[in-house]
Parts: sequence; C-alpha cells; structure tokens
Amino acid sequence: MPQRSGLEVQQDLGGVRVERPVVFISGQGDVPTSVRAMKAGAVDFLTKPFDDGQLLAAVQAAIERDDLMRRNRASDMPSSERSRPLPVASARSSSTSSRAG
Repeated sequence: MPQRSGLEVQQDLGGVRVERPVVFISGQGDVPTSVRAMKAGAVDFLTKPFDDGQLLAAVQAAIERDDLMRRNRASDMPSSERSRPLPVASARSSSTSSRAG
C-alpha cells in the first residue's frame, strides 16, 4: 500500500468495530511487524513467496474464526432478536438481486 501500511488499516478497521478476520500478505514481512499484526488480531501473516496451501489454510482459518465470532454474537443476543424475521424490504431486495444475477 503506497500511502498507508496494512497495520494502519487494520487499526482503523478495529476502531470502527469492523470485526472481520485479517490475513496479512507482505513482500517485506519482518518479525516485529508480524508480531504487531498477530497481536492486533490477524489470523495469519504470510510473507511472499508463499505456496497455495499456506494461503488456503490461512483463508480457512479466517473463515472458521469469522463463523465462531458470529455464533458467539448470536448466542449472546436475546432469543427474541435471534428469531426476528428480516424486514420485508430487505427480503425483497435480496430476492430481486438474486434473480438479476
């Protein structure tokens, strides 16, 4: 990234409560940077060149972490909100967009 580092973007996303798993990919990774990324919640820190298996494993770990975080949030939610139906407008727009694709 020419103007901002990946660590800065990760910090900004955390500040606005974007809770998505992060996998760092860097051509110039060093130990201090990877430690900072992992302490900030990154799932993995891959240094180029890496093989396909490493990337697939990192993405799989990120998906699993995201799934676990979503399940934990859902279990903390009152049952009345968990079973609440989607608003009609939202359901219509998603069915319309699926037909268009």
